[in-house]
Amino acid sequence: SFRATPVNGGAAPAYLWKVNNVPKGSNSPVFAYNPIDNDQVTCELTSNSVCISGTNPVESFPPIIMSESAALIASVTIVASSNPACQWRYQ
Repeated sequence: SFRATPVNGGAAPAYLWKVNNVPKGSNSPVFAYNPIDNDQVTCELTSNSVCISGTNPVESFPPIIMSESAALIASVTIVASSNPACQWRYQ
């Protein structure tokens, strides 16, 4: 999942998520998808602020580049410890 946190985006900014420069997702500050190795994710924000200075829309930079890691193998190790409990003697 990715979350865009705009600065001076206005009351209702518009979001355009892109994967490898192809529009994906919906007009939401949160974007979730199943990545593929080397995917590049960006978000284009269009502000609806009354006083905009600079570029509008603006795109996140640099892109987030997804990388695949080798599969991790889960394991569990159980080791018995000595138990210094008292021994009972029956007479």
